[in-house]
Amino acid sequence: MNEEPSLHPIPFEDPIRFPSFWLRVGLTLGLAFTAPMAFYQRLPAGRGLSSPWRFKLLLSMPWYLGAGMFMGAAGILLGLAALAQPGPIPILFPAPMGTTLLLGALLVAGPLLQFFTLLGGGAFQHFLLKLWGGAKAGVPATQTMRAVGYTQALAGLSCLLLPPLAILVLLAGKIVLALGLARMHRTDRWRALGAVATQCALGLLAAAGLAVTLGLWVVRVDGYRRQIIMPPPLLEEPSPDPSGPPRISVPSARLALRN
Repeated sequence: MNEEPSLHPIPFEDPIRFPSFWLRVGLTLGLAFTAPMAFYQRLPAGRGLSSPWRFKLLLSMPWYLGAGMFMGAAGILLGLAALAQPGPIPILFPAPMGTTLLLGALLVAGPLLQFFTLLGGGAFQHFLLKLWGGAKAGVPATQTMRAVGYTQALAGLSCLLLPPLAILVLLAGKIVLALGLARMHRTDRWRALGAVATQCALGLLAAAGLAVTLGLWVVRVDGYRRQIIMPPPLLEEPSPDPSGPPRISVPSARLALRN
């Protein structure tokens, strides 16, 4: 009996037909890269957010390994630099400890952050799709979240494989996501493209605002630090005797000491 492909979930969520885990991963990647519209059309056959979250974690492992190797090497180099300094050897090296704590925080907070980007990004995308009138077919918001989660995972892997073309890969991923959402929600493509473009524009505006805020904060902190490190010079008073040295006023000296 021949069934339509849309009746079957994607291979990663179909352990009955594909018992081997790595076979499911390979078939899912092949389907996503060779037939992306069929991939998005079959997503509603699955349920829940655990599968796209696990898929994101799996495809993010190279990033975690790279970050761990980089932080480990940085900690070793900083430790060797601390040992090479003259004087007594400190018991605790702040810099290597900082890299170790940062690595631990990354391993703990990374999976949670990925889940929240899947949840929040998918929910916001579904909200924008509703504003553009593209969510009238009754497809639940969880399916939009699932599509966003799988797209994020595939885009991250593509950027790792093609780092010089990362910007183009992310742009292509957004276009494919819009077309896939139009297929899933059975709506016009221009509505889905408008919703995805709106999210990208708002994200760029938020990133620009954050960068400007951080820049202003750094300038303010640097100015405050300069005021502390470099106090104002002592004020001089003219000496009654033109031939004698200038006198420093007592209030000015007290003000300088207080600063």
